[in-house]
Amino acid sequence: MYKHLFSDMDNTLLRTDGSFSEENARVIKQTNLPFTLVSARAPMEMDFVLNKLKLSNPQIAFNGALIYRQLGTQREVLYSQPLQPSDFTKLMAVIKAYPEVSLTWYDANNWYAFKQDEGTAYETSITHLEPTLVTEADLKSLTGCL
Repeated sequence: MYKHLFSDMDNTLLRTDGSFSEENARVIKQTNLPFTLVSARAPMEMDFVLNKLKLSNPQIAFNGALIYRQLGTQREVLYSQPLQPSDFTKLMAVIKAYPEVSLTWYDANNWYAFKQDEGTAYETSITHLEPTLVTEADLKSLTGCL
């Protein structure tokens, strides 16, 4: 007997365009089982499904780096493992050496990029969100990036 359902989002629960079908919503609600999203997505990219299903049980974002519970418009963090600032700085330096790679990053509530490019355009097409564009100088004021 099943006690809890877990699902990935992209190309599993969601259509290829990132939309969530009414049929999937109906079937999930009919199970009357706790339902947890397990995704590489950021929490704000999961909100539309959580809101549609009115989920309040734990959810898993950033490939497990954040486990949280959605409480209305707030998130209760149950577990968080952000990158250490020194690791974040090293990672940024390596990625910036490859300008053809789309460089974006998140904290618990925001998506950041230095510029719009093919990578941000693709992500926007499936999440319907836009990154906050920042400069190198802005990095010092950003904390808690995952």
